[in-house]
Amino acid sequence: MKKKIDSLVKDIYKYLESYTAVTPEQSAELALVLSQVICEKLSAFRKPALSMSCIGHPQRKLKLELENPTKPTGKQRLRFLYGDILEAVILWLAKLAGHTVEDQQKTVEVDKVKGHIDAIIDGDLVDVKSCSPQSYKKFIGGTLPSCDPFGYLAQISGYKECLKKDHAHFLAIDKVSGDLCLYTPDADFDLPDPHKVISSAREAISTKNFKDLPPCAEPVPAGKSGNMKLPTDCKYCTFRNKCWEGLRVFQYKTGPEYFTKIVKEPSEKIKEITKDGKVK
Repeated sequence: MKKKIDSLVKDIYKYLESYTAVTPEQSAELALVLSQVICEKLSAFRKPALSMSCIGHPQRKLKLELENPTKPTGKQRLRFLYGDILEAVILWLAKLAGHTVEDQQKTVEVDKVKGHIDAIIDGDLVDVKSCSPQSYKKFIGGTLPSCDPFGYLAQISGYKECLKKDHAHFLAIDKVSGDLCLYTPDADFDLPDPHKVISSAREAISTKNFKDLPPCAEPVPAGKSGNMKLPTDCKYCTFRNKCWEGLRVFQYKTGPEYFTKIVKEPSEKIKEITKDGKVK
């Protein structure tokens, strides 16, 4: 009996729990895909360009990313690499679980902006996302439309538009727990018009000064002291010091916090980190 995508997650777990032996042919198929992933991700650095994966980024960040290409650190490259490896393994497991997986990494294009889909599973468009536990909550809880800093919805909307598919899904995996979920955004309410998104992205890129574009997010209160700090997404952004001049950084047990405004100095036990990375 032909599988339906609604049972995808259940079937992947069921296959893994069956302890069915992997054949040499199945193993070779995965090895080929992983080889391609590794060669692609560890290739020479390429200057970023407007693509389907970034059209939904906040406009200021998008302009900075394209005008100030920054090579990822070793830690970042490793994180990207194992994320892509995990996503490839999930698609392979979907096949072993009896689902039809086609058109992996097929090139698509909307308004001369290209992208590559992850796969068509059982006839539906599927984008696989390996997530931190915090990001996974947006998929399992369906809250992605209210907080989508990486533009995932714009990305999958562009894919859907190009392929003329009725349904588009995210197959998300929590990298820590191994939890899987299939999240289907509402096509009428959650998916933006990719043509409008691309047009807006091009306008942002052509803006002379990035500061004429709105900040990706506003500072948030740091307790009740009146101090203000960068929100999580900005805290980890490469361009935080460009957007927010005069940041002061303090090392807390949970990690560094970046203050845009200090009314009350943090406790003396909390050490300040200087611009050169030293602790005061």
